[in-house]
Amino acid sequence: ASLDVVPRRERVLFYDGRPSWMSTFVRRAAERDARFASTSRIVTSTNIATDAGAPPTRLDDPTVRAKYDVIVVGAPDALSAREVAALDEFLRLRGGSVVLLLDTRAAGPYDRLAATGDWSVRDAGPALRLSATAGVRAGASSVADTALLRAAEIAWPVTLPEGATALVSDSAARPVVWSAPVGAGRLTVSGALDSWRFRDAATSGFDAFWSGVIADAAARSLPPLSVTVDPAVARPGEAVRVSVVLRDAALAAASGLHRSISVTVESRISPSNSAQPGPSETVIRLLPDGSVGRLVGTFRAPLNEGDYRMAIRSGTLDAVAPLIVRADASLASGRGRDALDPWIA
Repeated sequence: ASLDVVPRRERVLFYDGRPSWMSTFVRRAAERDARFASTSRIVTSTNIATDAGAPPTRLDDPTVRAKYDVIVVGAPDALSAREVAALDEFLRLRGGSVVLLLDTRAAGPYDRLAATGDWSVRDAGPALRLSATAGVRAGASSVADTALLRAAEIAWPVTLPEGATALVSDSAARPVVWSAPVGAGRLTVSGALDSWRFRDAATSGFDAFWSGVIADAAARSLPPLSVTVDPAVARPGEAVRVSVVLRDAALAAASGLHRSISVTVESRISPSNSAQPGPSETVIRLLPDGSVGRLVGTFRAPLNEGDYRMAIRSGTLDAVAPLIVRADASLASGRGRDALDPWIA
């Protein structure tokens, strides 16, 4: 198996259209997590905002797509139609992830993103224990009763949108936190309105859960340039396929934006350790595969065993994928490969 470990911090923007306790405590959890490089902007009143880091002044700032992997929105009911349109483009044309943290259920332009119909609200009573729905990948609680979150006030859509998955539900199976695809991006919505009030680590996994949700959202956010090699562990001289995706070109075409895009892509494979014998670098030829923004190439794995790196460059963008060459490599194929994929997922 091949696993590539890189020193990278996920770039997260917290944006609150008004002050929100829910967003405040999720943001503090993220700021304590070394996986994230967080910036924030909180609109406290008309023309007055509190910033941390160097956030954009507006969500429709053209630099947002390039600067962030995830946008976490507190008090989404305060968003304007223009800001919602900017989030929609971030999801569809950037393939980014957006997290909406509701602290009250009020109609607003953000309903267009969520694409739900009617909502139901429980706004009083004792705190409910909210637990992970089967298949949730975002974080885990270490508390004895396995409650990821607790909340006295919750909101949930009567019908989830197409393709949505419930991440957290109450005992009545009401989807309190859920996630759905929006174009190439991913939208996560939390209806645990006052879960910030129940953050005691002895009874709730609040910090760990929200750090996990943001990390999962960042992992789903598409990089501007990506490369994969198949197989990633090959025998000497074995045929290897390399696939490259230029995100902006591919998503622009998929969204029906017809414009000319000219790019130059360089592809090279070299030993991870320069002391390895054999040629130091090999140029791989890439060709379009029929889809805009996608290129493929094939080459023979080096004859010398060792660890190699496939390096891709397009303008100022770089991407790297590992290739391990071993004479005793044993690869799943056919039905074996099909059976292995679900285990990997």
